[in-house]
Amino acid sequence: MIKDKQWALKKIEKLLRLSESPNANESAIALRQASALMEKYGISGIDVSLAAIKEYSIESKRKTIPFWERLLLNLISKYFGVAVLRAKTRFDQRIEFIGVNEKPMIAGYAFEFLSRSLKKARRTFLSNLPTEHPATRKKLADSFAEGWVSGVSGGVYEFLNGPSNEERKLIDEYNERKEVKRERSIKEKQYTSDEARAALHGVTEGQKVKINHGVGRAEPQLELS
Repeated sequence: MIKDKQWALKKIEKLLRLSESPNANESAIALRQASALMEKYGISGIDVSLAAIKEYSIESKRKTIPFWERLLLNLISKYFGVAVLRAKTRFDQRIEFIGVNEKPMIAGYAFEFLSRSLKKARRTFLSNLPTEHPATRKKLADSFAEGWVSGVSGGVYEFLNGPSNEERKLIDEYNERKEVKRERSIKEKQYTSDEARAALHGVTEGQKVKINHGVGRAEPQLELS
């Protein structure tokens, strides 16, 4: 029955697209057929809308996610129009991107690219630090990474806008049906003077990253300038 309903949802989506045809007769036939399928399988209008919600997931090897990575995921969620969730099972940990149509896939590609770029920039920053206590080095490198996310946000903002109000409602409805818990909000962080300088350096490096629209492809062109 579930497979039949999934088939019906796909068929209804196609019929509803046909119902927008300028040909009045073709439009009316498609709408009648869609209505008949919806009645037969007990499918509501919200069910049809939710069929556009997709998921894209990537493996996460971190048991504890660092603050700078949480900032990056928040950035992706805000500007790529998706909900970002972390899922844990007995066997693995994954980051899930949930949104309309191809948006989760694009968001996942963007996160992987930006995450790799950030980790590389963080390693370079660490290699140029004078010898200090390991804990101090880590704090400065983390501050640099957090600044980097802030710096890259300008390029991301120019590339995509966030989800529409309708998309947000659909994503919320989808998550409620799956009983998905919301991620905790991110609190503002206080920096020492050295950490603030490291963060400012990160902002400058992050601003060098550019994201452009791909030509004839679903995913964006991602590059360092």
